[in-house]
Amino acid sequence: MERVRVGQRVRLPAATWNRVLDGTETAERLAKSADAGRFRPSYAGMVLVRNSSGAPVNRLGVLGIDGVEFARADNPDEFDAGGFVLTGGTPDADLHAGRFVVTAEPIADGAVGHAYAVGLCAAKVHIVAAGDAWADVADADATQLTSGPAGSARIVYADAGTGSQWAVVQLAASGLPPVPDPAKDYILAHDTAAGLCWIETTDECPP
Repeated sequence: MERVRVGQRVRLPAATWNRVLDGTETAERLAKSADAGRFRPSYAGMVLVRNSSGAPVNRLGVLGIDGVEFARADNPDEFDAGGFVLTGGTPDADLHAGRFVVTAEPIADGAVGHAYAVGLCAAKVHIVAAGDAWADVADADATQLTSGPAGSARIVYADAGTGSQWAVVQLAASGLPPVPDPAKDYILAHDTAAGLCWIETTDECPP
């Protein structure tokens, strides 16, 4: 095949034209695959989330999960391949306890970005009391989690002190003590108004 000038008439055999079309279609498929790979999460603990909170969220911010942007029926292949997109809103302590992500990058309002949903990640945590080992969403706060005696995120490490501290948390962890101390007695405590329950030792209970 020889190159031609603009406006020059070209007469191509059918086989040659079909090869051109085949090459174009292949290039388009590769481009689509590259785009899909670029926007899909890079590992199993990361997801895509649309920021629908009404404000930009910084890297390592918090979004509550309100649902998904499209159902599996709309795009089964993309959904099954992990290309589904969660809908993220301003954290609500009642609605989003245990249902949140920590953003892996800044996400503008209305934009889609990557976020951590499972596993270890850095996050800012409001440490309420020294020794708190768990964290969950802070009401109406997209900048940090809040600590407590129970929660869906285990605090693996936190800077010393109370108040807003940088920490390493394990998302989607159990809210029970990892290894009960056989020398202590435990009871199931609960806060009906907050909808929480947790395990604590009898010496932590008020008289």
